[in-house]
Amino acid sequence: MPTSDAPGESRSVRTDRTVRADRTPGSQRDHPPDIVASMQRSAEPPYRAVSSALRQRIQSGEWLPGEQLPTVRQIAAEYEVSVTTARRAITVLSDDGLVTVTPGWGIFRATT
Repeated sequence: MPTSDAPGESRSVRTDRTVRADRTPGSQRDHPPDIVASMQRSAEPPYRAVSSALRQRIQSGEWLPGEQLPTVRQIAAEYEVSVTTARRAITVLSDDGLVTVTPGWGIFRATT
């Protein structure tokens, strides 16, 4: 978007964003990469596919009781879904007693 310092003069303002290589979604995954691909072909709603994948990771012991899970935004990026879909998947896990959501603090694996 050009801005003007003086009449007849204009300069460009750089508005693009740089993506950091260490922030690639899902770069730290231990689960099979086909989960995202299988979600695209499935008749199952995306939030259920994400909650099922997270449930498997919880049950496999990836997170210990009381340990913090990734943020909703990180989950959304990892599974290539919207933040709303990721939040809904976490709600399913919370309703099932697998995680505890503490506003302002995060998502934690349930201790019981």
